[in-house]
Amino acid sequence: MQAAWIGLAGAVAGAGIAGIVAWLLQRRKEAFDAKAKAQADRDAAVLALGAVRASAFRWIRFLHVAAEDAAAGRFLELSEFDERSDPLQNEFNVQTTSVRYPGAEHLFYSRFAETLRSIHGDVRRAIANRSSDQADAILARTDSFQWMLSGRREVTTKWINNVMNGRWITTNP
Repeated sequence: MQAAWIGLAGAVAGAGIAGIVAWLLQRRKEAFDAKAKAQADRDAAVLALGAVRASAFRWIRFLHVAAEDAAAGRFLELSEFDERSDPLQNEFNVQTTSVRYPGAEHLFYSRFAETLRSIHGDVRRAIANRSSDQADAILARTDSFQWMLSGRREVTTKWINNVMNGRWITTNP
């Protein structure tokens, strides 16, 4: 009878140990999955920020060339400006609304994006008014194209560093 109790105790202990091992393995798997998801989120965020960076570059370059041409007296027709600028602006808007960051709903509302939209409006007005002087003023402003190109690089690099260091995850669910 005593052997039966010892056998039963051994079976219960074995089942208990197996249960603990299964629980530990499950926790390890969950931790691994959480780490893999965090890495995938970071990768997606960096790709999304790269897309914002690229679309900003294309839009800034177009606005810069349009302002330089206007300053030189070579004005696009307003309809042509809109036809060429609208897809670039829309692409930028789509990219910035697909990314969130702490302190704002979307990058769409960031100071960088608002400044770029402001410059777009200034260039459009210079072309609509056929004013070389307005275009010169846009080119001379310290917050316009050179600042935007270097600012785009610095801002998006800072955003990417924040993502890579785990300070924020940006992609929308």
